[in-house]
Amino acid sequence: MWIGRIRGRACIAAGLADGAVTVRDDGTQTSAVQATGAESVVVTRVSGGRHVVWTSHRSGVIRRWDVSTGGQFGPPLPVSSSAPALATAELHGRPVVVSAGYHHGGQCWDAETAEPVGAPFAKDMGRTDLATGRLGEMTVAVTGHKIKIICWDPTTASQAGSSISGFLDSTPSDAP
Repeated sequence: MWIGRIRGRACIAAGLADGAVTVRDDGTQTSAVQATGAESVVVTRVSGGRHVVWTSHRSGVIRRWDVSTGGQFGPPLPVSSSAPALATAELHGRPVVVSAGYHHGGQCWDAETAEPVGAPFAKDMGRTDLATGRLGEMTVAVTGHKIKIICWDPTTASQAGSSISGFLDSTPSDAP
């Protein structure tokens, strides 16, 4: 799910239970994009103020959609896992989309060109949760699987700091 502004208006992009994706203008409730079969969805802004919806699919591809036309553009981006998680970030002043998933590991993509940025990271990590953010001055991708959370530098494909393990299967002593 994504919440943000497109052409100055509040919009929501969401994947629905049946795999449909919709981008709705909150004020008019009109749908800008209708995609199907999606597992994860993010929206990024590229040059000229154009907004692009990125969707991941069970078939092992990432697709891109132009919000202004509602149509898919560019070829699907093949990944070696079904339905990778997606997140957006900024890297060296440019918008990027990060994907991470089972067998695929992680990959950073230039949001404008859809070209890979850096080497793949975190291979064979299983189904993954994904978030992006800043750690000091560095953009990082954080993956979580089972009982381990790892912070990655998507430009070097190297782990940034120590991983956090074992906390998901422990119960606080004051838990009901």
